[in-house]
Amino acid sequence: ANIYRSWLDGVAFVNTSTWTVVKVVPGPQGSICGGAYWRDIKTYQHYCYVSSECTGTNQGIMIIDLQYLPDSVHYIKSFAPAGDIRSHNISIDTVKGFLYAVKQNYSGFRAISLASPANPVEVFTTVTGDLHDIFAHNDTVYAAEGNNHAFSIWNLAIKTSPQQLARIVIPAGGYVHNIWPTMDKRYVATTEETSFKTVKFWDIQNLANIQLKSQFLAPSN
Repeated sequence: ANIYRSWLDGVAFVNTSTWTVVKVVPGPQGSICGGAYWRDIKTYQHYCYVSSECTGTNQGIMIIDLQYLPDSVHYIKSFAPAGDIRSHNISIDTVKGFLYAVKQNYSGFRAISLASPANPVEVFTTVTGDLHDIFAHNDTVYAAEGNNHAFSIWNLAIKTSPQQLARIVIPAGGYVHNIWPTMDKRYVATTEETSFKTVKFWDIQNLANIQLKSQFLAPSN
């Protein structure tokens, strides 16, 4: 019960060699998030970034300094520009030092510079129409477009002028939950948060002719 309560309260940092909680950093718990205390956690250098769909304590993208582990962590501040406080999902391009955050109304994603990791700077916003999850690497952003039943791939080399490289609408698609590329970036896997929809693997080597290569459906559907 105490562990569960800590999770609701914020972000718990656990030393897995001793199975002790180093610290629970308080996070937003406002009623706007209903019963889903969702938080997405990513790291860059010795910092941890945490997004939430809740409002309240430390709302926005929390920035936590990890350099003092395993002894302690230090909450620095939250990045919360007016009008875009909540975010379901974030991804960090660790090659180029940019954080990408799904907008709070799911209408697109934001490009945020981590040139000074403790002091993020918003650079640009891209509109997709609907968005659930993103993955970013080396100026490329892979976007799972939720109720659009689609996924798209973007070139963010010029942050103020994003270029859509490809977009696939999945035939009879469900709610497109996420898209992840393979390490060599030759393929992507997509999932649909809808019963009886498959995990799909796509060949993206030719962005002008993306091909569905295989599918998987678990026995539970």
